[in-house]
Amino acid sequence: MKVILDTNVIISASVFGGISADILDFCYMNYQVYVSDIILAEFKKVLLEKMKVPLYMIEEKVKLFQENFIYAKPTNKVPDICRDKDDNNILQLCDYINADFIITGDKEFRKIEIYNSRKILSPREFWTLLKK
Repeated sequence: MKVILDTNVIISASVFGGISADILDFCYMNYQVYVSDIILAEFKKVLLEKMKVPLYMIEEKVKLFQENFIYAKPTNKVPDICRDKDDNNILQLCDYINADFIITGDKEFRKIEIYNSRKILSPREFWTLLKK
């Protein structure tokens, strides 16, 4: 199964732990988790500028993600569906890799619910689905 963890889930997992960290670990162990330059760049920017995490710590995390997740560089067209340009880039990656799920903490993004037959779920919704 192919999974995309939105940047906010990766940030939450890295900084706060909790269900996002559980999802990240579970997906890493059981599924194919994909990242892209857009996801990694946003991860760096938020941690550096908003959370004031030291750059060396961010770079260690990014290296860990690059070594353990599957890197994709989408070349397909970016959809124009979401208000947030970064969310459109996640949809582009979803199309490019033919993802099964997008997991995001972004309420606005989750309003889409299904994109080209792929579910967009919160970490809690995904966790509940796994337990069924």
